[in-house]
Amino acid sequence: MVTVGSNYDPGLEWTVAKLHRQPSELAPDASDRASSDKVWIGTDFPQNHLLASKTPLTLGYLKTSEKLPGMLVQASTLQDGGFAVAVKM
Repeated sequence: MVTVGSNYDPGLEWTVAKLHRQPSELAPDASDRASSDKVWIGTDFPQNHLLASKTPLTLGYLKTSEKLPGMLVQASTLQDGGFAVAVKM
Protein backbone atom coordinates (compact mmCIF):
# COMPACT_ATOMS: atom_id res chain seq x y z
CA MET A 1 0.00 0.00 0.00
CA VAL A 2 1.29 3.47 -0.86
CA THR A 3 0.54 6.10 1.78
CA VAL A 4 1.61 9.71 1.97
CA GLY A 5 0.98 12.20 4.76
CA SER A 6 -0.50 9.87 7.36
CA ASN A 7 0.36 10.41 11.02
CA TYR A 8 2.60 7.33 11.21
CA ASP A 9 4.09 6.82 7.76
CA PRO A 10 6.00 9.42 5.78
CA GLY A 11 5.11 7.44 2.65
CA LEU A 12 6.86 7.71 -0.66
CA GLU A 13 6.98 9.83 -3.75
CA TRP A 14 6.00 7.78 -6.82
CA THR A 15 6.85 8.97 -10.33
CA VAL A 16 6.20 7.36 -13.70
CA ALA A 17 8.30 8.74 -16.54
CA LYS A 18 8.94 8.05 -20.21
CA LEU A 19 12.57 8.29 -21.29
CA HIS A 20 13.37 8.60 -24.97
CA ARG A 21 16.46 6.44 -24.64
CA GLN A 22 17.41 2.93 -25.65
CA PRO A 23 18.33 0.50 -22.85
CA SER A 24 21.78 0.20 -24.47
CA GLU A 25 22.32 3.93 -23.82
CA LEU A 26 22.03 3.28 -20.09
CA ALA A 27 23.98 0.05 -19.67
CA PRO A 28 25.83 -2.39 -21.94
CA ASP A 29 23.86 -5.40 -23.12
CA ALA A 30 24.80 -8.99 -22.28
CA SER A 31 26.76 -9.61 -25.50
CA ASP A 32 28.87 -6.47 -24.96
CA ARG A 33 29.59 -7.46 -21.37
CA ALA A 34 30.54 -11.00 -22.44
CA SER A 35 32.85 -9.95 -25.27
CA SER A 36 34.75 -7.03 -23.73
CA ASP A 37 36.33 -6.79 -20.30
CA LYS A 38 33.44 -8.69 -18.70
CA VAL A 39 33.12 -5.79 -16.28
CA TRP A 40 30.87 -2.78 -16.48
CA ILE A 41 32.30 0.38 -14.94
CA GLY A 42 29.28 2.59 -14.38
CA THR A 43 31.12 5.89 -13.93
CA ASP A 44 29.08 7.57 -16.66
CA PHE A 45 25.80 5.91 -15.69
CA PRO A 46 23.02 8.53 -16.20
CA GLN A 47 21.31 7.97 -12.85
CA ASN A 48 19.88 11.50 -12.72
CA HIS A 49 17.60 10.60 -15.63
CA LEU A 50 16.31 7.54 -13.81
CA LEU A 51 15.53 9.38 -10.56
CA ALA A 52 14.83 12.97 -11.49
CA SER A 53 13.05 14.08 -8.29
CA LYS A 54 14.72 16.81 -6.25
CA THR A 55 12.45 16.20 -3.24
CA PRO A 56 14.46 15.80 -0.02
CA LEU A 57 13.88 12.70 2.08
CA THR A 58 12.49 12.88 5.60
CA LEU A 59 15.53 11.19 7.19
CA GLY A 60 17.87 13.77 5.69
CA TYR A 61 15.90 16.69 7.15
CA LEU A 62 14.80 15.62 10.63
CA LYS A 63 14.07 19.18 11.81
CA THR A 64 11.65 19.80 8.92
CA SER A 65 10.62 16.25 8.07
CA GLU A 66 6.88 16.83 8.25
CA LYS A 67 5.20 15.96 4.95
CA LEU A 68 8.44 14.73 3.32
CA PRO A 69 8.55 11.21 1.87
CA GLY A 70 10.68 8.42 3.34
CA MET A 71 11.41 6.97 -0.10
CA LEU A 72 11.46 8.05 -3.76
CA VAL A 73 10.53 5.58 -6.50
CA GLN A 74 10.57 6.28 -10.23
CA ALA A 75 9.44 3.79 -12.86
CA SER A 76 10.63 4.79 -16.33
CA THR A 77 9.63 3.26 -19.64
CA LEU A 78 12.36 3.15 -22.27
CA GLN A 79 12.25 2.83 -26.04
CA ASP A 80 11.89 -0.71 -27.41
CA GLY A 81 9.74 -1.74 -24.43
CA GLY A 82 12.40 -1.67 -21.74
CA PHE A 83 11.89 -0.20 -18.31
CA ALA A 84 13.91 0.91 -15.31
CA VAL A 85 13.00 1.27 -11.64
CA ALA A 86 15.00 3.60 -9.40
CA VAL A 87 14.68 3.77 -5.61
CA LYS A 88 16.17 6.26 -3.17
CA MET A 89 15.81 5.67 0.56
